[in-house]
This record gives sequence, C-alpha cells and structure tokens, in this order.
Amino acid sequence: LVDSAARFAGRSPVPEQPAGADMSNTLAAEALSATAERGPDPDSHFGKLAQLGAQARELVRSSAEPAAPP
Repeated sequence: LVDSAARFAGRSPVPEQPAGADMSNTLAAEALSATAERGPDPDSHFGKLAQLGAQARELVRSSAEPAAPP
C-alpha cells in the first residue's frame, strides 16, 4: 500500500541507497557500540591508533603546561 501511494505521488517511498548500505551501517553502529563498551583491543589496528591518540593528547597537554622555574 505504501509503495502504491508513493508511486501515485510520483516519488520513491525510500531514498535510494546502494545495495548493502543498510546492513553496513547497522554493522558499523554495532561495532562502535561494542568497542565503546569494552574499549579497543590494544593489539588491533584501532587499538594501536587509540594508544597513539592518548599519547598525543598527553604530550599536547603536558607541553601546554607552564614550565617550572629552575
């Protein structure tokens, strides 16, 4: 019925997406959710990136602090 009404109105009922886009988006959301809950695996590519990011943030934070006078 929705398809018939949409055709009658002259437009598609759902925006066109490449095949598999829905499943891909769902899997990506699930992966992000699972990673957020348990944190990245330190040995994985993203785990290593997370470690580098944390080190970079710490370096930026520590370099922004005023140096103690001698």
